[in-house]
Amino acid sequence: MVAGEAEQPLTLQEAAELGGYTVDRLGELLRKFPELNAGKKGAPRILRKHVLVRPERVVELAREERARQEDARRPQLVTGAKERRTVSSTPSPGASSSAGARARRAALSTRPGG
Repeated sequence: MVAGEAEQPLTLQEAAELGGYTVDRLGELLRKFPELNAGKKGAPRILRKHVLVRPERVVELAREERARQEDARRPQLVTGAKERRTVSSTPSPGASSSAGARARRAALSTRPGG
């Protein structure tokens, strides 16, 4: 969660989607615990940090977060004029795609006796 995101007020619909409880159930909880209402009468809100999350939803949220983190660690695809390749700081073993390496290979292949 980003700093300040915990203080973000959510509608009951948004809180229901996040936590897995129904809008009706969240409304009941706000009537029972009015101090949790970050909105006003007729327009209730719940702070993100106060949203109740069902146990099975916790597992789903953890999986979603893990997938986001894995996606962030994957190399991003770069579209070139002629090819698609992954961005990498180190070339794969045995493969060199630099212009200098191509020029050296071309020079070696055209040398007499080579």
